[in-house]
Amino acid sequence: MVETAPEGKVNQGTKLMVALAAIGLVVMFASSVFHRLESPSRKEFLGQPRQSASQGMPGQQDMSEMGKLMAALREKPDDPQANLDIAKAFMRMQEAERAEVFLQRALEADPNNIEALRLLAMAAFQAQQHEQAAQTLMRLLAKRPDDAGAHFNLAVLYSHYLNDAQKADFHMRKAREHAEGDPQLLEMIEREAKAHDN
Repeated sequence: MVETAPEGKVNQGTKLMVALAAIGLVVMFASSVFHRLESPSRKEFLGQPRQSASQGMPGQQDMSEMGKLMAALREKPDDPQANLDIAKAFMRMQEAERAEVFLQRALEADPNNIEALRLLAMAAFQAQQHEQAAQTLMRLLAKRPDDAGAHFNLAVLYSHYLNDAQKADFHMRKAREHAEGDPQLLEMIEREAKAHDN
């Protein structure tokens, strides 16, 4: 017969591991602030919201937000939304590799999470892993075939980074077909089409 630890000790051990992870994330966050002060920002994936000039560099407000997010994660470590919220915070700081860890955890808990798949593709793009970004967007399209934004991002990837004009054209047509009612995306599609024709 195998002895198991009393339930209270398992919960304390789990809480200790989450607390250590939280401390590690705060240290990583602080180091990322210093890194961003010294390094130029990475190119962003098309369609990703950019940090506004008024937001400035990460600072005290971001630390406070990250603390709140980590507290929520400590409460529910397997909650896909808690992991997704932390991933979004790292994406806003353009820390794609750090975001990817939490996006994978969110997808483990909820494999059909479209937002997590979209952000995972953006993280791969920021890390210049263009093939991986395309594969992630294809996973998204397997779950939501009419997602115009995913088709558009695939068209851009295939056109500018993966050198497959046939796939680029296919996804651009699909993006245009499904973008009705989204004037911002239609404008982006038209700009991309004009740039492609020139």
